[in-house]
Amino acid sequence: MSTHGRTGGKRLFLGSNAERVVQHSSVPVLVIRHTEPEFLGEKEELRIRTIVVPTDFSASSGEGLNYALNFARPFGARLVLFHSFNAPEFVTMDGMGVYNTRPTSEYARDAAKHAMREFVKRFDFGGVECETRITMGRA
Repeated sequence: MSTHGRTGGKRLFLGSNAERVVQHSSVPVLVIRHTEPEFLGEKEELRIRTIVVPTDFSASSGEGLNYALNFARPFGARLVLFHSFNAPEFVTMDGMGVYNTRPTSEYARDAAKHAMREFVKRFDFGGVECETRITMGRA
């Protein structure tokens, strides 16, 4: 389905139908930003170069990755496996927050990197180029 790619106030007031469809669909959804009056001309073929695959390393994420691999092969597309994590925040007994969470953040990042390596080992990429991205913060 196409999306207008609205951001900011326009998105707040007009909403995102594409986002709602993706969140609630029971089948995979391909979302394409529709910026031209005619997305593809009569003789043009759809070219997909990059597919972002979010993962939480679960069995469902594995099914999504298998689907993405099968989808990527005919297009020669590359995959970007994406994982986002939040580092836990600690509060002391007297209610004072601990603001230096660097060691915790580094531990969480190392754990996510390890989980990503183990996750990737379970799949046969069959020539599909793949890179991984791990970020701290909200997905």
